[in-house]
Amino acid sequence: MAAFAQRMRGGLPQRGARDVDREWTMENSFHRIVSQTMRLYFARNYQVMERLDVHPGQVPVLFEIHRKGGLYQKELCDSLCLRASTVTVMLQRMTKNGLVERRQDEADQRRTRIFLTEKGEAAIRDLRDATQKVEEECFEGFSMEEILLLKRFAMQIRDNLAKRMNDMPVNPKREGNLCSS
Repeated sequence: MAAFAQRMRGGLPQRGARDVDREWTMENSFHRIVSQTMRLYFARNYQVMERLDVHPGQVPVLFEIHRKGGLYQKELCDSLCLRASTVTVMLQRMTKNGLVERRQDEADQRRTRIFLTEKGEAAIRDLRDATQKVEEECFEGFSMEEILLLKRFAMQIRDNLAKRMNDMPVNPKREGNLCSS
């Protein structure tokens, strides 16, 4: 761990170890940069999505239903790595807003499938434009090579963390699952 911390400090001037660690932790840590970036990314998405009357957390649900169509709620939970309780609340709100509807499964009348409404399909078109706009804003000033490199690094970090999460014993008291993608 010390070697990693030393690498991360890189070119910082060597003063007392305590001063360097404090400066690194407070100002330049990967944790802080990622946290700030995530907050700003979410806030910007929220700003853009609010005009479309869609919460940013609903976007992956809408795209998954659009992509696969007619999903059972459990399939939606599994494919998006969300808890059943979370998806239930999201679907209730999305139904109330007219974005999705539940229909009985033609093959098994005991089950219901979730579909996009016409309003939901129209929202998909607007959301594609909105998410592309935010992504373009994020990568303003980057070359294509830098964008591809950053995405590759982010996927590697995601995969590294997912591997570590999968190596950990599961807490049976906690509902839900952990997904890498």
